[in-house]
Amino acid sequence: MLTSNLKQAMASTFPWTSGSLSSPAQNSAVISIKPTVGLTSQHGAYLVSEWQDTIGVLARTVQDVATVLIAIAGTNPNDPFTISDPRDDLNTRKPGESTNFAHTCTKRGLEGKKIAACSLRIPRHLFPNDEVLVTAFDMALPIMRAQGATIVDNVRFSELNSNYTFSEDLDWTLGLKVSIRENWRATAYL
Repeated sequence: MLTSNLKQAMASTFPWTSGSLSSPAQNSAVISIKPTVGLTSQHGAYLVSEWQDTIGVLARTVQDVATVLIAIAGTNPNDPFTISDPRDDLNTRKPGESTNFAHTCTKRGLEGKKIAACSLRIPRHLFPNDEVLVTAFDMALPIMRAQGATIVDNVRFSELNSNYTFSEDLDWTLGLKVSIRENWRATAYL
């Protein structure tokens, strides 16, 4: 990941739990993406949480990120999260193998796309907002609109429980221990 930050490599892949990609990108003027869990395989990575962690990309440009995502997205029989569930409807299915994520990297690539913007923000006691990030997001909305995107503002998350709390020490430590055990078991015979 350091080589991407220093712009000595086109890209790096790295597990994302809670800012593992966005924080270095924000501080190094590079681009990162946190794919939806299941778009890229977690197999072989040391995870804190298999239901939250995903393998993302850190790169110099949006085009570079999209190009790497084309290469790493897809199914893996060793990662059940990457396998589409036949019960999913057409609106929730994963992109097919070899989906070209880079085809929208054009001046009008956002035309006809819908982008949900939560202007109300997630409550600070759940996940503290980074003011630099919030400001950049707010500045990006009119730019995305000018590029042809439809911005759906004031989106509310009906399932968000504002009383949600978790014990980072217990939950994350347990998840990491399980991940380490599974990876050691998988590589013991190599």
